[in-house]
Amino acid sequence: MMKKIIIGGKVFLLLIGGFLILMAIDVFDMNLSLLEKIGGFLISASPGVALIVFVYFFWNKTKYLGIGTLLINTGFLIIFKFLNQPRENIIMILIMIIPLYIIGILFLIDSKKR
Repeated sequence: MMKKIIIGGKVFLLLIGGFLILMAIDVFDMNLSLLEKIGGFLISASPGVALIVFVYFFWNKTKYLGIGTLLINTGFLIIFKFLNQPRENIIMILIMIIPLYIIGILFLIDSKKR
């Protein structure tokens, strides 16, 4: 059962990375040149690509995946300032932040069992 939860957590991280890449497509609605749009897309999609690459390289090393997930999640809290206005960001906190902390803790628990 725990193995299925761990795989589900890894897939969830990959889906979040894909979601971040998908959200980068909004750059193409701006009135910029094609080269500027492509550059903006690459910059906007880089966090999602980095997350997918991170999960790929540490797929079998749940300890590092857990630590990295907790650090990435804390970075989300700081960079996007979710805690400054928690009432406005409650949906994002419930959908992304709390599950990512749970997944990171589960990865660390799994690494201790191995």
